[in-house]
Amino acid sequence: MLTRDSFVRIDDEYERRPKQAGANQDPATLQCDSANYTLSSTNFASARGSVKFGDWQVEVFRDNLLDARTITNHECSINSPVPGTHRLERDFTFRRPTFGQSFIYRSK
Repeated sequence: MLTRDSFVRIDDEYERRPKQAGANQDPATLQCDSANYTLSSTNFASARGSVKFGDWQVEVFRDNLLDARTITNHECSINSPVPGTHRLERDFTFRRPTFGQSFIYRSK
């Protein structure tokens, strides 16, 4: 039976939604804007693996394993720098799934 040094690793990062609204969502503050909303919880998974073949090591990875597209941040600007508009809203999310590999040579 042939054995090789190897590993597999799966990571999962979970962040629950905020417990309370921020100042921009609180009607009792001057910063309140009805366009703002509470972000939902997020979940980001990734996987890594590696196998050694003599002096060579092969590594592979994939980030955003489940193709999560949850909004992670929301920005709303009342005074937009774009001519002809009064409001600029931007939503941010995780980067699309990415994958890669690397080959490492280590001589003895």
